[in-house]
Amino acid sequence: MGNVIVPNITRTPVSNGSNWGSALSAAILSLPTEVLGSTTTTVGCTSDSAVGTLYWFVSTSASAPSIADLKAGTGSTDFGSTASVNAGTNTFLATGLTAESPYYTYFVQNNGSDSNVLDSGIWTTLAPSAGLATPDLVFDGFESNDMSAPNSGGGVNTTGFNWESNNKTSVVYMKNGVTPTARYNNGPIDNENTTVPTLDWHPKNGINSLRFRFSANSEWTEQKYNAATPTEKLWVGYWLKVPDNFTRGLVQTGGGTNNKFFIMVWGDITNDYTDNNVARMGMTDRPNAAGTGINLDLAVRDQGGAAATSSSYTDFVTTADQGRWMHCMYYLGGGSSNESLRMWRRWENEASYTLIAGLDGRNIVDNVTSGHAGWSGGYLFGYANMPYAADTDWLVDDFSQWSADPTGGELII
Repeated sequence: MGNVIVPNITRTPVSNGSNWGSALSAAILSLPTEVLGSTTTTVGCTSDSAVGTLYWFVSTSASAPSIADLKAGTGSTDFGSTASVNAGTNTFLATGLTAESPYYTYFVQNNGSDSNVLDSGIWTTLAPSAGLATPDLVFDGFESNDMSAPNSGGGVNTTGFNWESNNKTSVVYMKNGVTPTARYNNGPIDNENTTVPTLDWHPKNGINSLRFRFSANSEWTEQKYNAATPTEKLWVGYWLKVPDNFTRGLVQTGGGTNNKFFIMVWGDITNDYTDNNVARMGMTDRPNAAGTGINLDLAVRDQGGAAATSSSYTDFVTTADQGRWMHCMYYLGGGSSNESLRMWRRWENEASYTLIAGLDGRNIVDNVTSGHAGWSGGYLFGYANMPYAADTDWLVDDFSQWSADPTGGELII
């Protein structure tokens, strides 16, 4: 009998979570999903593995890209990836899309080997919602990468508008489409959020947005602004994203139950709390009865100090709205003793606005004390008497001001 030659085989152990010694099976991707918008769409899929990197690729082509192109984004309309994969549902926001246009999404996951390439099949973006007129007074999409816009970065400024210092606010974006990063806070910064890398800081439009950070149990976050030239009758609008982890607790730490949401001042903003000749309009939110959301009301202090508050709009935002964008629109009348104030809201993908709050017959006239005959300043958010229990981020994009109704008559005063 001849010699038996036994091959020398070396096996390299492979980590599969806590198990060593067996190769990790390729992930299986399934169940592609879309939440359609006109220029943005949330795409998603389900994975059976939380290991590795999941890549997504939105394209106008019905033919799947090569795996190399899919990972690199070559030829895509938008693409991205995450190394924080869920064994379950994973979603991503695709931006820069064209309304009423067909698209396809492709996914692949690599956990040491490549998964199947998942093809969503064709989907079509929605028709654009009613367009708004180009702002003639102020526009800031924060595309200047700082707070200098609306004086640069494609902004509009005909009133001498300027942002004041950042107070727990910052210009943010998704670096490489993946990493939530703050790029400006009273100066250029480059702060990647490694504590919660799964935060979604995609803007409504463009690359950047303005983040309002409410740290857990913190009472004060706001962004003030001023205009050198006041406006007697003013329209204000901006996109607002509900925090991904939004919830409203019932723990009171301040002297009231309300949190500031939006404030606008007729006259000198520095004296708006002490000078009764300074009219002010304020939106405030209060927790709903269940503690799952907020109700919203509009309050006004007239010239001379007379005050009024609208009926509350119940469940303005609830936990079911986490991650949604809404467009907030305000009308602020002035110049007479019979003026109106309004707020409307339109969720992304809705065709029309809903009236949230309004007051009529208000005495808002020229302010002789300050010399400001018009709405001149204000601030977004502000003091929170009932702060959030966990770190919570609101995002604002495309802050705009007009001298006339930008909807062409849809909004009835």
